[in-house]
Amino acid sequence: MSNNRLSYNFKKAFNQGAQVLIWTLIIIYVHPDQVYYPIEPGTDNSWAISLHLALQNGLVFGEDFVFTYGPLGVLTTRLPIGLNIGILVLFDLFVILNICFLVQKIFVHLKLIEKWLLGALIILTSDFYKWDIVPLMHFLMLCHLILYVKYHKLWHLVVSSVFGVALFFCKANFGVVSLGCLVGLLIILVFNKKADRIELLGIASLIAILTFVSAFFLKVDIISYLKGNLELAFGFQEALLLPMDSAIKAVFIVFISLLILSLPVILIIQFRNQSKPFYKLVNPINGAFLLIFTISIYVIYKQSIVRFDGAHYPTIIRFFVPFALLVLYSFFKIDKIAKQYLASISILVSLAFADMTGFRPLRDTFDQLVSTKEYYKTLFSEPIEEDVSTYPVSESIKESIGDNSIDIVPTEISLAFVNGWNYRGRPVIQSYSGYTEYLDNLNADFFLEPDAPNLILYSDSTIEKRYPFFDEPQTKLNLLLHYKPIDADSNYVLLKKQDKPLKFNLKAESKINLALNEFYPLEDSKGLIFADFKINYNLFGWFRKLIYQPPTLNITFYLEDGQKKTHRLVKGATYLLLINKYISGIRGSSELFMNPFDLPSNVIGIKIHSEFTSHFSPLIDMRVQNVIREF
Repeated sequence: MSNNRLSYNFKKAFNQGAQVLIWTLIIIYVHPDQVYYPIEPGTDNSWAISLHLALQNGLVFGEDFVFTYGPLGVLTTRLPIGLNIGILVLFDLFVILNICFLVQKIFVHLKLIEKWLLGALIILTSDFYKWDIVPLMHFLMLCHLILYVKYHKLWHLVVSSVFGVALFFCKANFGVVSLGCLVGLLIILVFNKKADRIELLGIASLIAILTFVSAFFLKVDIISYLKGNLELAFGFQEALLLPMDSAIKAVFIVFISLLILSLPVILIIQFRNQSKPFYKLVNPINGAFLLIFTISIYVIYKQSIVRFDGAHYPTIIRFFVPFALLVLYSFFKIDKIAKQYLASISILVSLAFADMTGFRPLRDTFDQLVSTKEYYKTLFSEPIEEDVSTYPVSESIKESIGDNSIDIVPTEISLAFVNGWNYRGRPVIQSYSGYTEYLDNLNADFFLEPDAPNLILYSDSTIEKRYPFFDEPQTKLNLLLHYKPIDADSNYVLLKKQDKPLKFNLKAESKINLALNEFYPLEDSKGLIFADFKINYNLFGWFRKLIYQPPTLNITFYLEDGQKKTHRLVKGATYLLLINKYISGIRGSSELFMNPFDLPSNVIGIKIHSEFTSHFSPLIDMRVQNVIREF
């Protein structure tokens, strides 16, 4: 008897100790690693700085500032610019408490080995503070919706509403999906006979009030904010496409194939002993959740697969999918074999991609402990000042800038902040983001305003092998007409607004049908030659874009000296493209801005081509305009 008692006490103590260890590891891994992120040079840090400055300076989001992230996006960028440390700490606490609560709700129904499994998966997939917290917030919102349906406690709906509205003002294109899922489920619940319609109407009112009150205090023009973000979302695939590395591509395809094949396997296992047909076993609420999870996974999948780099694809690999599978089999009554199948798939995928993304349990646990300590240490210390010497701008340019208003083209806004310049940025803050005509025109019109910045710090750079002068082409034309160079160094040319802008006349215009991969010769002519290309996908192209990455386009310039220069072409921005003068480097840019109409042509022909010819319509509608200066 005593031996049995000792055995029981040992097992009880072991289980309690194991659970304490699991919880300790979970809290360490879900804990953010920093209060503030450092201010550094670079494209991503520059848009983050601009976002904080927009909120700090009271710009209207959707009108004065148009970007993927909204005013609450500062909760993800976390720079020490206009953001109170107390807000960040409260936000972190709110998120961590939600995670711990939801994990505990799952733990109640699991055996010890399943708790270890869940803990391991959380550790493998919990880098949300280091990557992107937006999918995590969306997932927490969905979890509270599930708990409301299961337990009918109003506070779960309230928390879901808070997450949904916060997501809308954090990242509108994702927030629209989140609010759509939330409102869609509320509508379905209203038609449920057991639903408390007054309660649901109150939640709908809460969502509306939170949205409009937040828009007022955060200075968001909701219509413009939505339109701008939808333009950014719809043009994202062609503009910011980043092809996969071949090795990762193979594993990723296997992963996606496993997910696709898992659905019929799970359904067969789940309903193998049911006498009723499948459609009678799925009620409207479960069907709604199935649709919501399908939409959510698709959105995150597309975000991960289009820009396939270390900052994007781990979103679906290391967090959302394994976690979603576990929550689904924990909250819903799923067959035991189906549970085991889902768990096995989750672990295999998590471990495979954790290894690919450099995860090492012992090393990362130690690093996480150190960063958790640093988090609390930095609560009581001042943010580190950025070293201005890491930003190479000549002293003569700095002296010329003085206290003049200035914009930075194309991307390096961090220069303006660390040097204390009088930054006045265009609405779409970085050139690579002006990839639709609507977005481009916002910037082009900005430089025609009386209070447009006096100076532009211009560099000849872009992303993803694009041609710099093809980013925001209408804006570039307006800069050519209204600004002239006054100084330059090896990295930048400083442009100044002119009292009398240049004017031009249309000398000739022609419209032709150009075949994809066909060489188009250019005659030596004075002035500037602009081309508009209307390029369409065929059915294969649209399907590829829907389920994978869109087919890429390229343009090759054939130069007089025999060189060929090939660049990526953004399908949504194939208008007003300057094709008779190939500009390279700071010297070439300075010469073009000084004498745009008199600079000799150096291009003898161009070719629009793609390695995916079968994904496009065979003919391109092309309009060519030759313009000369008006005196």
